[in-house]
Order: sequence, then C-alpha cells, then structure tokens
Amino acid sequence: MRDPAKVKYEVLSAVLESSSRHLEESTKNIEEIRSILHWAKSPRERTAINIILDDQRKVAKALGRLVDDLSEISSQPV
Repeated sequence: MRDPAKVKYEVLSAVLESSSRHLEESTKNIEEIRSILHWAKSPRERTAINIILDDQRKVAKALGRLVDDLSEISSQPV
C-alpha cells in the first residue's frame, strides 16, 4: 500500500512544478504582447490586443496565487 501522505506530496509537487512553468510562460507572454501593441493600427486591433493582454495578466495573477497556495501546502509537515 502506498502512503497517502507521500502520494499527496508527489501529486501537489508535480502540480506546483507545472504551475510554476505556466506562470513563467504567461509572464513571458505578457511582455511579448506588450511588444507588439504599438503595431496595432486600428482601434479594433488595439482593443483586441488590449483584451488579450488583460486576459493574460489575469491568467498570470491566478497562476501566481495557485503557485503560492501550492508552495504553502507543500511546505507543511506531512
């Protein structure tokens, strides 16, 4: 039988690793989106890019909270 505490730690650690990677990618995407914003010529293009940028920021914020929560849970004694 596997130890439930060990399984819990392994699963949460894997999710933390994955979430941290996603957070890093999302942060990079924000910078890349910002870099193309000045190329948007029409109001429609600017609006679309601003919406995408805003959504990407929300993703990064949510991932940041998830990583923080997972880090806290993972650091607690088993």
